[in-house]
Amino acid sequence: MKNDASFPLLSNKFKVVGLSITSAAGTLLILQKATGNSLFQSFPEQQSQFLFLLISFGLYIIAFSKETVDDDRIRIIRSKSVQAGFMLVLSTMIAFSLVSIIRHLSGFQNDFSLVAFLSVLFYLILFNYKIYFSK
Repeated sequence: MKNDASFPLLSNKFKVVGLSITSAAGTLLILQKATGNSLFQSFPEQQSQFLFLLISFGLYIIAFSKETVDDDRIRIIRSKSVQAGFMLVLSTMIAFSLVSIIRHLSGFQNDFSLVAFLSVLFYLILFNYKIYFSK
């Protein structure tokens, strides 16, 4: 019986697509940082941000793809991992906002994309750890 409370997930074949996008963009980002040269001549200033966006997009594809065996245990682990990732994002955004209000700082707006990236990365690490290392 289908669980209507869960959100729709991609097929498990999309994990390969997400892994390909993430590793290609990560390799290009590392090469760009190591050489200091612009890989794309059309927009050299934004290429790091674009590659970071591609890495995040690939991680989202991996995170929201089904496992080969998607049973109740996997669904429970997935929901707890999503909750933990959401709590991380919310607490970090509140902390950034409080620090910027107290210190009268601006410039934390760009850090919110990093927070979203780290929350998905935290979700993937926690989810895979619980699947493969806990019984």
